[in-house]
Amino acid sequence: MTLRLRLAAGILLTAIPLSLGVLYVRAEAQRRAVEAELREYVEGAMQAGGRWLCELFPQRFGGEGSPMGAWQAEPPPMRIELPEGLNLPEGFELPPFPGADKIPRPPDPKPGQKVAIWAYDPQFTSANPKARAIPDALRSKLEAGERFAAQSFEWEGYDSIRVVMRMDWDKGPCAIVMAERQVEARLAEGASAVVWGVAILGAAVLGIVLLLAGPIVARIRSLGDQVKTSARSNYEMPVEAKGSDEIAALARDFNEAGRLVREHVESVEARRKTLQDFVANTTHDVMIPLTVLKGHLSGIHEALAAGDAPNDESVRGSLREAQYIGSLLHDLGAAAKLDAGDVALDQTDVDLGALVHRVAERHKPLAHSARIQLEFAVPEADVSTRGDVTLIEQAVNNLVHNAVRYGDEGGHVSLLLGETEGRFTITVWDDGPGVAEDELKRLAEPGYRASAARTRDPQGAGRGLAIAHEVAQRHGFELAFRRLDEGGLEASLGGPVSVRQ
Repeated sequence: MTLRLRLAAGILLTAIPLSLGVLYVRAEAQRRAVEAELREYVEGAMQAGGRWLCELFPQRFGGEGSPMGAWQAEPPPMRIELPEGLNLPEGFELPPFPGADKIPRPPDPKPGQKVAIWAYDPQFTSANPKARAIPDALRSKLEAGERFAAQSFEWEGYDSIRVVMRMDWDKGPCAIVMAERQVEARLAEGASAVVWGVAILGAAVLGIVLLLAGPIVARIRSLGDQVKTSARSNYEMPVEAKGSDEIAALARDFNEAGRLVREHVESVEARRKTLQDFVANTTHDVMIPLTVLKGHLSGIHEALAAGDAPNDESVRGSLREAQYIGSLLHDLGAAAKLDAGDVALDQTDVDLGALVHRVAERHKPLAHSARIQLEFAVPEADVSTRGDVTLIEQAVNNLVHNAVRYGDEGGHVSLLLGETEGRFTITVWDDGPGVAEDELKRLAEPGYRASAARTRDPQGAGRGLAIAHEVAQRHGFELAFRRLDEGGLEASLGGPVSVRQ
């Protein structure tokens, strides 16, 4: 269903109960008005002489078309009717009963409508045998102490009103009076007017709404077309969001949703690119040391097949390449995590003493095979910091691995953890070839390798120190390199310690 049809249906569904409600309110107001008119008529008529007439002739008082109830435009003078058998002298007439000329007429008489009036004593009994009995519902209200009661009823197919009221006097055959009146024609005329009025109003409102709905529908269709165009452009092209109404707010919400979708797509694409680079780098970087390792293992296998002891250099070479492959895989994993910049660090309290110990023990086999003495020292007191333990350990691991890999045979590598004034420092010294002064600032650049390192080991990827630098930046640490006077390189990683509990 289109928006216009929905609006039209909504207006019609609103107009129907509204019309019924207006009809009910109007009918109720008219009913109360008729009740009030009947009350005023009964009170005025009884006080103006009706009581005198009722008490004088209770058996004949009331009924349809009685002197007090006749619907006549010009009623004749009301005179007392003598009982049968009572004769007056010839030519003598009784004067009209007192107040006959003051008895009010029912308001707005109309041909065809009926009115009736009946009188009853305090026990609700009428002296007129033709009088209708007072309904129990009205009688019970008067018996409960109410002075007036009314109800709607049907009289000869007409909607009618009946009122029963107690007079100011509480004795005699006219202590209670009931008046009835047919009113269907009057109410129907009002109902018809209300129905036509509501119909005209509903039609006018419907036309106005449909007229106003045109621009709204056009804007919604335009917004839909712009949304499709934006979607085809991968949400690079925003939709038009002019104005301050709900449609403009919807357009702005869509633009915001498109921005979030675009960011998500870019994040997914970055992850895909990171994974792709990781696989490519892994394949390329691992193949060289794996080929070298296969060569060493092939030499060891040939020696064993000939019954000879494996060549010591082949064994040490195998250990170096295996250690390098493991370190390379760790570097690639750390690089993939760091390249995905939206990934939050796993912040925990890191025991730096235990971390230094693990790194040293991990590199002892490689240092031993390279005939390098690896030493480490940590304070007796615990030293901790906040950060991602995996990345911090990989950074320290890379510093130590770099020192051992490029150290001189028979040389030394030292790993030291210290704490001063609320800051920790992890320092790695080696007595290798060192780095030229102009190369120190570039050591942390991705893919950069110092000339001495390239000469000593051409197959390095230049990724380890770059990862250590990125880890330091992510944690707010400092990574520094210094050329030692006696030869070799000093690398230090420093940052704030955790507050001891």
